This record gives sequence, structure tokens and C-alpha cells, in this order.
Amino acid sequence: MRMILPSDENFPIEIDQGFRQFCTYNDKDYAVRENAREEVLEFGTCYVVLRETDLVELVKKIRQTPYLLGREIGIISFNETPLKELLGMTVITTDFQQMGRTAAQLLLEGKSEKVRNPFYMIRRGSI
Repeated sequence: MRMILPSDENFPIEIDQGFRQFCTYNDKDYAVRENAREEVLEFGTCYVVLRETDLVELVKKIRQTPYLLGREIGIISFNETPLKELLGMTVITTDFQQMGRTAAQLLLEGKSEKVRNPFYMIRRGSI
């Protein structure tokens, strides 16, 4: 498994920690990369991608190889969008509706607190 985790953006450190823990627990070979530009694709690898530009870069690279996305190379993207649904991308996403409800409730109650929001996986054809 490979995760494309840019250091120039403000992603929570828990994403990196959770990825490493998952791979270690499941005895998966893994690496964390800054971007997809320099990535050399390997048969049987699943990529976890946080940034849209890296997702586009990986899909372009896959299309230039004989590998089949979802069979010989996988991609899991971060956060659901209508385009990812249309393209059949597997995503790990937060529950945006719940986030909105929680934000509205906190505003109405005049509260300011840190609240965990649920995440889940939507499995599609890219893995």
C-alpha cells in the first residue's frame, strides 16, 4: 500500500498514524509519499490518495500502463464527491450531513467544542 500525503497541506497527523497502524496490523508493506508525480506504479499496489491533483495524476499514469484499475492496481480516495461517485472511485469519507447537523446544533446552542465526526468507506470499482 502507498499513501500520497502532501506535507504542504494541513492534513491531520492522525491520517498518517492510522494508515501506518492499519498496514502494520494487517502485515501490509507500505510507504508514504509526498505526491504522485514521482510514483512508479507497481502491480498489486493500492494507493490511498488525499488530494485531487494526485488522484488525477495516478489515474493518468494507470491509463498509460497495461494495468487495470480495480484489479491490478487500486485507488482509495479521500472524501466523497459526485465526480468520484461517477468515476467509480472507492472513498473513505466523513459523514458531511452529520457534520452539518452537528455544526448547526453547536451554533444554535452557542457552544464551541471539538466533536468527532464519523468516517466510513464507500467501496466501488477502484479496488
